[in-house]
Formats: sequence, C-alpha cells, structure tokens
Amino acid sequence: MRKRLRIIRYFLFLVFITSFITVLLVHLFEKNRLDHTFSGPYFQKDTLAVAVHTPNLQKDELFAEHPSGRIRKQYNNKGFISAGITADVKTGTRRILFTGDSHTDGVVWTEENFCTLLQDTLNQTKQSVEILNAGSGFYSFENYKGVLQRNLYLKPDEFVIMVYTGNDFVENLFYDYHWYNPLQSLRQFRARLGWRYQYPLMYNSQSLAQVLYFSFYPLQEQQAVAIAKENLKMIDALCRKNEIALKIVFIPSAFDVDTGYQQKIQKAYSYTNQELTVNRRLTTELLQWCKAASVSTVDLFNDMSPELFYQEDQHLNPAGNQKIARLLKPFFLK
Repeated sequence: MRKRLRIIRYFLFLVFITSFITVLLVHLFEKNRLDHTFSGPYFQKDTLAVAVHTPNLQKDELFAEHPSGRIRKQYNNKGFISAGITADVKTGTRRILFTGDSHTDGVVWTEENFCTLLQDTLNQTKQSVEILNAGSGFYSFENYKGVLQRNLYLKPDEFVIMVYTGNDFVENLFYDYHWYNPLQSLRQFRARLGWRYQYPLMYNSQSLAQVLYFSFYPLQEQQAVAIAKENLKMIDALCRKNEIALKIVFIPSAFDVDTGYQQKIQKAYSYTNQELTVNRRLTTELLQWCKAASVSTVDLFNDMSPELFYQEDQHLNPAGNQKIARLLKPFFLK
C-alpha cells in the first residue's frame, strides 16, 4: 500500500513539474514575442506610446500586391508618415493629429496614404491644414492614448483615432504592456496554434485573428472592450482639458464587409453567426459608449467593400485609402 502511495506521489510530482515547466516555457515564449513587438530600425521605445517610428527614415520594401511591386514610405523629423517637416510651433495652420494601427501607418506609398490625400484635398479648399500621421503597426487603444500625451506640445486642434475593428479589440489583450501573466500566455499560445494549424483558412492577422480568439475565449470580449473604454475615457478628458476636438473613425475589416468570405469560413469551420459577427458587435458597443459620452464618431462600415483591401494581405490598398480620404473630407470641412 505504501509503495503504491509513493508511486502515486511521484507520478503527481512529475505531472506538476512537467506542467510547471511547460507553462513557464510558453509564458517566456509569448513574453519574448511581446518584448520584440516593436523592434528593428523603424521603431524606438517611448515612455508614453510604448514605441514610435524612428524619425528621418525612409522605408523601401518589396510588396507583391501593390501595383508597383513595392512600398516606399517616409518618416519625417517627428516620426510622422510624411515627406514634409513638422515644426514645433504651428503658425496659423489647423493641425490635426491622426493615429491608428497599420492601416493608418499604411501599406501604401506616403503620397497614397489617406492622411496625405485628405490633407491635400482640404488644402485645395483654401484651408490651411496640416495632418500629422502618427499611425503605427501593432498600435491599439493604450498606444493611442500615449500618442496624444506625447504630442500635446505640438498643440493639435483635433485628435483623430482610426480604430481598426478587425483586431484593435483583441490587441488590447495581446499587447497589454502593464499586465501579463502565464494564463494569458497559454490562451494566446493556444489560439496561435489553432490559428496557424487547426484553422488555416483563418490565418490572417488583419481579418480573422480576433474572430478566432474570441471564439475560443468569448468571456474576454468584455475585458477587451472595457480596456478600450477606459483608454478612450482618459483620451476624452485630456482632449477636453486641452481644447482639442476628438473624433473616432471606425474602419471595418475586409472580412466584415465580404459576405462571401464569411460564408466560406462558416462552411469550413461551422462557426455560429454570433462568432462570425464579433467584430461588428464590439464596434457597436463602443459606438454606443461614444454616443453616451458625446464623443464624435464616423462609422465606415456601410461604405467599404472587399475590393478596397489587398486580397491576400487584407490591409487597405491604394483604392481603399482614396475611398477613406473622400469619405472623411465632409467631416473636416469647416
């Protein structure tokens, strides 16, 4: 009897040690991914926005889906996506600070970016407008708050947040730089494996990572929205204090505006309508919060279509940037 008990204890000890080591390794792997999110020559660490673009750099990369076969972008003296210089002091110019994720950063040339196009269009109406594009890949609501805080000295008249509803909510969980634990690491690792191997048709971070993650962990939907609301509440207070007009624009994903794409995923993996429409559901909840808080919003959902995104990459293509610039113009005409 005693021998059997010793064997059971030994077995349980091995299970505990194996589980502990597995969890630790997964946590270290995911933590390492987080720590290296903003790496390379195009980023520099920032105490407020976590990371920002390195000033005075030009990015020139091959990209097959762009008509030219490559992407060429310029980051100016402040790290904004622009070919022009940003002065510390504005002189009689209406200054609009934009931020957002990689769709605002743009997988297009600088002159094709919707911020550049919108600035050119507004200036053609005899307004003097300067748009500061502080968008960056991997950004979400925590970063948006930091972008505003670090650029208050530039005295923007308006602050525009381009929320990409295809992954900004889940990235509140993925890129939480203040709270990170082994349980969250396990969730992300499990979702990452499923995303890559179990559901290969969903292997695209721009359209389906969020859908997949919340199908695994639906209880975290409200946690993700709560983080968004908390940051927007602080952003709104900061804007009001500094007399900055706040506007939030919601960009849908290619998946959310493509019923054929949705039907393909539903047929392949038997997703429910509740699971497939999570992006829109979370967007609607945040729109309602903005309305209650008297925060100005623009919802682009009904105006976007699949051909405005790259077919494989799923970012906004040049036509998508042109469309957004046209759609936003009426909201910025004085």
